[in-house]
Amino acid sequence: MVSSRSGRVSESRPRVGPRTYLLGGIGALSTFDPSLATIVGAVGGAAILLFSNLARFKVTAPVASMFFLVVWTSLSGLWSVNPYSVNVTITWVAVGLLFISGLHLVQTREQLRAVAIGYLLGSFLAVVRLLIENPGDLTGSASTRVTTVFEDVNVNYVAYALATGFALVVLLWNSATRLTLRSRVGLIATALAIVIGIVLTETRGALIGVVCAAIWIVLWRLFRIRTLVPITLALIIATIVVVSGVADLASLQFETGDRATGTWSGRLPLWDSARTLWAEHPIVGVGASGFAYASGYLIAAHNVILDLAVGVGIIGVILYVWVLRSALWTGTRTMPGSNRALMIGTFIAVSAPIYLTGAWVTAPAAWVALVLFARVTVLTTSTSSKDDLRGEGTTEAQYSGR
Repeated sequence: MVSSRSGRVSESRPRVGPRTYLLGGIGALSTFDPSLATIVGAVGGAAILLFSNLARFKVTAPVASMFFLVVWTSLSGLWSVNPYSVNVTITWVAVGLLFISGLHLVQTREQLRAVAIGYLLGSFLAVVRLLIENPGDLTGSASTRVTTVFEDVNVNYVAYALATGFALVVLLWNSATRLTLRSRVGLIATALAIVIGIVLTETRGALIGVVCAAIWIVLWRLFRIRTLVPITLALIIATIVVVSGVADLASLQFETGDRATGTWSGRLPLWDSARTLWAEHPIVGVGASGFAYASGYLIAAHNVILDLAVGVGIIGVILYVWVLRSALWTGTRTMPGSNRALMIGTFIAVSAPIYLTGAWVTAPAAWVALVLFARVTVLTTSTSSKDDLRGEGTTEAQYSGR
């Protein structure tokens, strides 16, 4: 296409269309039905790639790192102690397709916001379902905490997805070129619904994540933070503390209330077992998702580093950290410092407690959200939906985030 004003050849940028709506729908589904979202995500991810212009496909660092992570986790099935290793491989291939296709698809502000809105619509629907299907929790008449909702979905999963949605509210609030009153009211109502939903689930990791995000936002505003260094250092320290176990006993001073068990709901024994197994199989692990069977607990380690370390060894941990680092840190360096610190910092603050204390590594909601925050660079390269991209300075190459 030729620009009438510049006379130069240019390309129209990707518009919001069926593939964008498909990814948004997967995001919505992922908030309350992870099993179906994984299946649809795999098929949808493949369709997004097949029905796109693959000549424009960019092998960026996040794409390459995710590819190698999926390959390594799949290979670990050869020595896995998990009798369902084939299912684990399928799950990793599914989230890999979802993540890579999402990075390829989301190239404009409008696409980013459309997918984020889809995710938040799913979050809002999840809260409504919680209110309708679990009225005892709302009134306080339930004698015990509900552990599954929506027939067979773990209640912690739903809470983690809702907490992640809180970070997306911040993204949408700060990515709009003009925030209307209706948009403000909608986002505030969604944020309140998310908090209500998390309180109903009684999931501490999700609630702590939202509190950490709120604290980060306040600090960002008060001190005009323009770097990710503070939140990154806090994340590294928290990871070392939890993975090493140096503060396990001391942390119990903060476990209070009706849910106090003296083990953080069984997490401390899980982490002890995971550390022992990692020491026994440090390089390649016992096979992806192998902790449940190697330990005999039949559940995940509830810590992303320990779970991966036991399953796919230090090699898998390095690959996973590469995915996160390339997506959130190095891949977003082209953004203005203040916006980057707010958006990425909020996502890290929300996600850290979830990843460090929950089972979240293959959650489709986690990977949809990671796509969106990895692609926030489009906010600095895309223009109004009424304009086409013109000239070499705003072509697809700038969208790669490299």
